[in-house]
Amino acid sequence: MSGEVLAPATARKDPPKAFPYWNLLYEMTRCEFKLRDQGTALGFFWTLLNPAIQFAVMYELFTKWMGSQVPNYALYLIIGLLQWGFFANGTCMALMSLRAKQGIAQGFKFPREIIVLSTIGTILWSHLLELSIVLAFLLLFTHTLSWTWIYVPLLIAIEVLWTAGISLFLARWAVEFRDLDRIWSILMQAGFFVTPVFYPLKIIAKSKRFWLELNPLVHIMDGMRACLLRNQTPPDWIVALLVVGGGGLMYGGLLWFRAHEGTIVDHL
Repeated sequence: MSGEVLAPATARKDPPKAFPYWNLLYEMTRCEFKLRDQGTALGFFWTLLNPAIQFAVMYELFTKWMGSQVPNYALYLIIGLLQWGFFANGTCMALMSLRAKQGIAQGFKFPREIIVLSTIGTILWSHLLELSIVLAFLLLFTHTLSWTWIYVPLLIAIEVLWTAGISLFLARWAVEFRDLDRIWSILMQAGFFVTPVFYPLKIIAKSKRFWLELNPLVHIMDGMRACLLRNQTPPDWIVALLVVGGGGLMYGGLLWFRAHEGTIVDHL
């Protein structure tokens, strides 16, 4: 990162072009990942502790009820927790990222969206490590490796698009509206229960199911479970809609963020 002091901020209204800051994005992501658990005794294992405790508690609470309706309920639950955790943690941390790195945002000249995207990258790094452990358990206990697993990277990329797109809007709003982090945290708590993380969508009344199906996370989770647990692929039209929707949200988020970037330093 250069030491060039930032000149008076102006909004960048140019559309997103070929991104020339990949190395900066990678280095900020890598450094934040290393510093995240620096000085702790367990290091990265603290990242695994939260989903592990969530899984243990929810499995004990719901296995008797859901176990008879959902085959491989333990794996069904952990996949849901990991996918939800990536979205919730990614958006919550990205929302606060500009304020958390206020000194960098004010003191150097570079695209501020890199701060938001590097935060998403840090959560993604942890998510991939967690998912690799789940895949290892799948191989250990089922002894099968299905060709449908090739959909996993695509579904992860789709969730990254949706998470990053939403985060760009949230991070910009958060520098101006200081209560947004509390509001979003409450929405995430409610969202956990209206997303089929620990239950199948089929138990919801058909009259209400339609509204839940508008949530892209519902289809991302179902697609991940389909290709990992049922050796099936998600419907092509759903994948296409998720890609188009996520890509459009990401592109729109970048345009909007860059158009309002000039006021970020003032609000910080």
